[in-house]
Amino acid sequence: GIAFLRFFSQIGLTGTFAGLVIAHVIVVIPFTMRMVLSNAGSLDASVESAAESLGAGPLTTFRRITLPMLVPGLAAGWLLAFITSFDELTMTTFIASPQTVTLPVRMFNYIQDNIDPLVAAVSAALIGVAVLVMVILDRLFGLDRLLVGGEQKGSS
Repeated sequence: GIAFLRFFSQIGLTGTFAGLVIAHVIVVIPFTMRMVLSNAGSLDASVESAAESLGAGPLTTFRRITLPMLVPGLAAGWLLAFITSFDELTMTTFIASPQTVTLPVRMFNYIQDNIDPLVAAVSAALIGVAVLVMVILDRLFGLDRLLVGGEQKGSS
C-alpha cells in the first residue's frame, strides 16, 4: 500500500478512483493469469485444428471453440481476483480518497466505531452470496472442472 501511495503521488493518481482500480488490477493479475494460463495449457490443440480444417476462420474458431474451453479458467480467475481484491483492506486504505470508500473499508471503520451486530449480518450475507455463487458454478461447470481441471459434468 505504501509503495502504491508513493508511486501514485508521483504521477498524480493519489486518491483517485482510477488509481484504486489500477492498484487492484496490479495486485490480482498474477493470480488471474496463473488460473487462465493453467487452463489454457491444458487445451487440446487438435480441436482447434479440426475446426480450421472444416473451414472455420480464426475468429470463429476462437469464439466457438477456444473461448468456451477457456471459460472455466476465466471464471476461476475472476473469482480468485474478486476475493483477493475484496481482501485488500490495507492497500485500499492507503490509495482511496475519503470520498471513495469500499465495502471492506467501511466495515473496518464501522467495527472501530460501533458495537452492534450489523457487520456480522453483512458478513453472513457475503458468505451466503459466496455459497450461492459456488452452487451456481457447480451447476454450470462442475467445481471439479473449475478447480482441478477435470471432465465436465455429464460427459463420459
